[in-house]
Amino acid sequence: GMLVRMNSQPLLDRCDWFAMVDDDTYVNTANIVSKVRDLNSSKLHYMGVVYKYNKPGGDWPSGRFVHGDFKMFSRAAVPVLAEVAARCRLWEPGMEDVDIAICLTSLGFSSTMPPEQFGTFVHDNDRDDHPLTLQKALQQSKQTNQSVACIDILHKMFPEDMLAFHSHVRSAPACLRKSAALVSMLPKKNKT
Repeated sequence: GMLVRMNSQPLLDRCDWFAMVDDDTYVNTANIVSKVRDLNSSKLHYMGVVYKYNKPGGDWPSGRFVHGDFKMFSRAAVPVLAEVAARCRLWEPGMEDVDIAICLTSLGFSSTMPPEQFGTFVHDNDRDDHPLTLQKALQQSKQTNQSVACIDILHKMFPEDMLAFHSHVRSAPACLRKSAALVSMLPKKNKT
């Protein structure tokens, strides 16, 4: 449903990039904005944290999908994804991330718009009472000797953990490099 609603001319005229974000996900918007500046929104981009799926009990082969916590779409991709969502009748919440990938494949769009890895992330998909995403992010920063400000997406966060992480980001040194996943997908600029 949301993909179809995004496909409106006023939004497409005003926005180059669209994101769908779960309410338990922290997004470092400054990093995301900085990274998409180098990408062409008139090209098809369906991006986020890419995982593999194997839909249980279905006739579908395994494949790749953009995890539902943070999905990023270029302006050019929105009409295609809206059509895909409408044709596959993707109205209900649930496994919409996997359903989008399966639908893209079944309608023949998976080769023209494959899921693209985008950004740096920390996920805790455990179904425990209190996810450890904040602790994992701080530990990752310490182990890699990289500022917490370099982490783009954190999934499974309680509001108090989001606030604590945001405080860490605000007091941390700025991130001086872009994620390796993004750098590998940047087009080479032609000098004219």
